[in-house]
Amino acid sequence: MSLLCNKGSRIFEVRSFDSGIKKITLSKVKEVFGTPAYDVKSNGEEIIGYVATKEFKILFVFPQSESNNKDLLLDHYSVLYPQGTLTQWQMRKAMVNQE
Repeated sequence: MSLLCNKGSRIFEVRSFDSGIKKITLSKVKEVFGTPAYDVKSNGEEIIGYVATKEFKILFVFPQSESNNKDLLLDHYSVLYPQGTLTQWQMRKAMVNQE
């Protein structure tokens, strides 16, 4: 498990690389969670994401296979708190802009 922190040492993302998840397929995640809110292919990975709550997102990361195997296997997943990536200054600015 990895914890990612912002400059203020606040945790904004928790990642699990547990070996037990390495057998979970892309199709199984989509079957269980439904159509993802977003699906991005970047840097040799396919990342699908779901909105868990107003404040949290769940990301599933699948390395793209060089073989013809279309059903990718999960590398890791993350629980992300996007607002935690902002600095205090950015948060204040965003709050002012909402008023």
